[in-house]
Amino acid sequence: MDEGFKLKENVIFMAAIAALFSQVYMGILVENFNVSFGIVILIIIFYEEDIEDKLKTGMFCGGFVCILRAFIYFLQSGGILHYFGEGLINYFPETIFYTGYVIFYLIFNKRIKTVNKLFFYTIICDLFANILEMTVRTYLLREVVSIKIYIGLGIVAILRSFFIWIILNLMNRYSIKLLKREHKTRYMNLVMASSRMKSEVYLMEKTMDNVEIVMSKSYKFYNEIKSFKKYPKWESEAVEIAKDIHEIKKQIALISRGVIEITDDKVDEKVMEFYDVLDLIGEIMEHLLKDKNINLHIEKGQNFNTMKHYYLISVFRNIINNAIDSIEQRISIDSDELLKVYNGNIDLIHYIVQGKEEKYHAFKIRDNGRGISKKDTEHIFSPGFSTRINFETGSINRGLGLSIVKDIIEVKLNGIVKFTSIEDQGTEFIILIPQSEIEE
Repeated sequence: MDEGFKLKENVIFMAAIAALFSQVYMGILVENFNVSFGIVILIIIFYEEDIEDKLKTGMFCGGFVCILRAFIYFLQSGGILHYFGEGLINYFPETIFYTGYVIFYLIFNKRIKTVNKLFFYTIICDLFANILEMTVRTYLLREVVSIKIYIGLGIVAILRSFFIWIILNLMNRYSIKLLKREHKTRYMNLVMASSRMKSEVYLMEKTMDNVEIVMSKSYKFYNEIKSFKKYPKWESEAVEIAKDIHEIKKQIALISRGVIEITDDKVDEKVMEFYDVLDLIGEIMEHLLKDKNINLHIEKGQNFNTMKHYYLISVFRNIINNAIDSIEQRISIDSDELLKVYNGNIDLIHYIVQGKEEKYHAFKIRDNGRGISKKDTEHIFSPGFSTRINFETGSINRGLGLSIVKDIIEVKLNGIVKFTSIEDQGTEFIILIPQSEIEE
């Protein structure tokens, strides 16, 4: 019962929409014969939507058009009831047109596979439906029809079908554009997530190197204890420590390999435009800075293609996150008077530098945050070092961001990273990366 009611409701709704658009028309050829756009909307709905009862919808639409035009004719004639009946008689052939058009459309429906084929078949539908309507007008309403009128009907059929073709093509192009935009957004988000995961993998690899060093030292320590032969208990404990360290290394390696497999399956290593990298950083940071009194300004410089977008995203994200924290620390420490006029600013500027042997991509990232104290400057790239403390909970940030930045730039990209900072004025990072390392 509910499904039947919904079906009737949809049929009436679509018919009403088409009837409303039928009021956009041109009166040509003979009296009371109007070329409207109602059928254009109806056929577009048929083509785009899965309508179960097209014939009933077409008949309802024709009836609505007839009643609507008769009612308008009634109002224009001073509201005399007689004119409403006259209007129904004059516009009754409209129902023949809509019903006939839909019948012809259903005959050709299975052959209509593309918009181009639809254009051809709607010309036929339009022409024959108009001929049906004109036949009714000739025999029932005694209207005179000449050969010129039939030529005009052919032209009308072509024009109206052309409108359908144009609108459907525009809709398809817009839909494709939306799909591409959605796909690009999803891919960008996936790239950002993969960049974060790859940063974690890089840290795991560094940890494995450190574990390897510790394991080597533990075996060396074991051999030294073994040579004494006075401390058998120490000897066995040293062996156990070495074994435990080896097991830890294996576990880290398994986790690292699993993360790499996940990221490699999810995202192919594709070439990406540098501008897209910056756009992605801008979008992510815009969301992060939405409720903060901080502005991010990006100067894109020269565009290029790169396969190292994961590294660039990690570098920019970590430095900008540090800049945000530095600005927030300054805001929390500054007095209320200074806070009223203080705006946090972060600039990311890209430009090209000519070196002795080759060109470099230079990236300048600066902020007007709290700055770095002199006693901390030599430690900021050290793993685990952090000045970010939550005084409410006592928790300290893990302090790995700038350590990752330094390793990526110097080890993975053969570049240089340096910084200058003045307390209570801000910090500026300069990054230089050879063009050959990041361009494709």
